[in-house]
Amino acid sequence: MIELNRFKKLIAENDDRLPLLTLDEFFAGNTAENSIAPNDCDFGRPSIAEIWELMVFIALSLCGTDKCPAKVQVCGDDI
Repeated sequence: MIELNRFKKLIAENDDRLPLLTLDEFFAGNTAENSIAPNDCDFGRPSIAEIWELMVFIALSLCGTDKCPAKVQVCGDDI
């Protein structure tokens, strides 16, 4: 998961807009279930590990590699 100070630097470099992150920057080491679809995390939403697995599958399907330029847009006020 992206380090907080690096994330804040990206925000500053993007005129305070939330940056796009690679799948690894968002998911690798991220165990905070409420970091994605927080309104659904206790209502049958797949786990963050399952979501990452699905996103990697999509990247592999589209690009043939898990290093596809797929990005995750971070949204919210809890930064």
